[in-house]
Amino acid sequence: SVSSEWTTHSQAVIRGQSDSRHPAVGALVVRKTRSFCTATLIAPRLVLTASHCVDAFGQAGGLANIQFRVESAQGFTYHSIAQATRHPKYVRKSSTLYYYDIAVLVLSRDLSGVTPIPVNTQALNASWVGQNVLVMGYGLVQVSPQPIAARTKQSALIPIFQVSTYSFIHYDQQTSKSACHGDSGGPALMQVQGQWRVVGVTSVAYKARR
Repeated sequence: SVSSEWTTHSQAVIRGQSDSRHPAVGALVVRKTRSFCTATLIAPRLVLTASHCVDAFGQAGGLANIQFRVESAQGFTYHSIAQATRHPKYVRKSSTLYYYDIAVLVLSRDLSGVTPIPVNTQALNASWVGQNVLVMGYGLVQVSPQPIAARTKQSALIPIFQVSTYSFIHYDQQTSKSACHGDSGGPALMQVQGQWRVVGVTSVAYKARR
């Protein structure tokens, strides 16, 4: 979770579709190969993701082996990361529950040619329940009978199911759309006053199914 303004949520993208919009949404990759989390460019040199994604950097041998990958019609570009800062109140309560699960990455240099998506600064409340968020990520598109990873960025419109002080859950009870492994750190996007904003960051998957 994070604050009521930044909001963390629980969901990637099971039953989603390939989506090339919003090039600011990219992947965190190891040595320019496999992706393991999703992230969003929120300013020319700042990238938003989940704190538990930063926890995984050590398994890859450290920050120097992690890149932020963005895609366009011309292919992938990779951008090195100079610094990673977790939320100061971040804590892992269990394998499926994190508090203040949000982090900011500082790129080595400004990322040009990609329009950042700013974060929402309006606190969510119960009136947001039922509104759709656009969930994006590079996580699994199928969990069973065997895991299948996304080859391209996936998205799904999913309604907000529940809002609490520090987090919100999005879940579609009719279609079982949800986030999944690898979507961690990815954004929930919503148009706020006519502009796309990041209103949440994926922390854990909620009832992810094939």
